[in-house]
Amino acid sequence: MNKKISASLFTIIILLLSGCAINNGDRTRIQSYSNDGYMGLSSANPNLVTSPGYHTYSKDYRLMQDTLKRIPGIRRYWMNIEGGQVNVRLVLKEGLTSGEISGIYDRAYKDLSLMMPRYRINLIQPAK
Repeated sequence: MNKKISASLFTIIILLLSGCAINNGDRTRIQSYSNDGYMGLSSANPNLVTSPGYHTYSKDYRLMQDTLKRIPGIRRYWMNIEGGQVNVRLVLKEGLTSGEISGIYDRAYKDLSLMMPRYRINLIQPAK
């Protein structure tokens, strides 16, 4: 009987120790909260003011201005942010062909939509 208990005890100890073995093939990393002072909540909730993704209308406006300034052919522009929609009116340089004009509007729409996916972009074209 004593041999059976010692064999069982030996088997249990071997099994416990094999569970603690290091497996280099499967490296698990401990993931901790981001160091934001809120236990990672600012990166988990984008609507908090402390989140790096949080923007104000003035920051969004400046970002859209910088986007439009990079497009050649635009002389002036007006932007109006109304909730989730941005109305943009472009004044283009003189002497552009209709193909160039449509290309500028297409690029402005594409660039603004890419830069500001949270807004619906409405480009207002002047009546001809």
